[in-house]
Amino acid sequence: MSSDNRTPAIIARNLTRKFGDFTAVDNVSFEVAQGEIFGFLGSNGSGKSTTIKMLTGLMMPSGGEGIVAGFDVSNNPEAVRGSIGYMSQKFSLYQNLTVMENLRFYSDVYEIPINEVNSGISGIIDRLALHEYKNKLARDLPAGVRQRLALGVSYIHKPNILFLDEPTAGVDPSQRRVFWDWIHDLSASGITVFVTTHYMDEVEHCERIGLIDKGALIALGSIKDLKIETAGGLPVQIYASGKNQKLEIPNNIVAEFNLTLVQNKYKAILKSENKLNELKSKLEASGLPFKVALELPCMEDVFTLMMKSGDAR
Repeated sequence: MSSDNRTPAIIARNLTRKFGDFTAVDNVSFEVAQGEIFGFLGSNGSGKSTTIKMLTGLMMPSGGEGIVAGFDVSNNPEAVRGSIGYMSQKFSLYQNLTVMENLRFYSDVYEIPINEVNSGISGIIDRLALHEYKNKLARDLPAGVRQRLALGVSYIHKPNILFLDEPTAGVDPSQRRVFWDWIHDLSASGITVFVTTHYMDEVEHCERIGLIDKGALIALGSIKDLKIETAGGLPVQIYASGKNQKLEIPNNIVAEFNLTLVQNKYKAILKSENKLNELKSKLEASGLPFKVALELPCMEDVFTLMMKSGDAR
């Protein structure tokens, strides 16, 4: 399901794709809300690319249903393709055309009104810092710049939904911010962004993620929810707020919340946010000077453990 009450921009219901006896995507279901940044993760061969191709109208499902921008991907794939922007892993650029020529060509493909072409191209050139490369052939661009151009091409017609398949692969970490700053701006303006990435630090930019393995969706939720699920609850540590102070929590609170004292810090795994708030309230009532810190696992640990869990199933 989608993360809130926003209108779903993308709906997958039991989406399935078979190649003979092999099932590449197996009854995958999820929704992506309008304006959401949704991360889709999976290793090579997991079914990630096949799912994307079905949702972008490039491949017909063997079963189930996909609705994108209000159009059924099986019955009206052309309408889907006309309503979205898609940046594939293989750059959809004409290598013998310059940056400007690529942008003008795709403006024509999407039948952008003539009086809007120049301003649209100028906006993309400015936003993705392409000024110094305007007259260079796509084949001569550095890899990171080519991907910036491919991102710009995918948005030249200003669609409400963007599918970005590993948009920052091979891009220098210092330059990835250009991509993500724009992705956040697009999301804030109501654009839905469906993005795949192998960089765990980039996953943190997503509101929710879906993890696919061997054709099956094995995890779906917000970053925080998946971290909590992986940790088995909310891992917290409580310590004195003042420097060189020692915190002594009353025994009844220690017992109630199953706190463990480790090197002047109390640790516990709490079941819920409500339980954490309850603990904070009781510590405040006791007059103790304390601080509480969450110790949630990193996304790399979440990814590894979720994959292992998927294997076990």
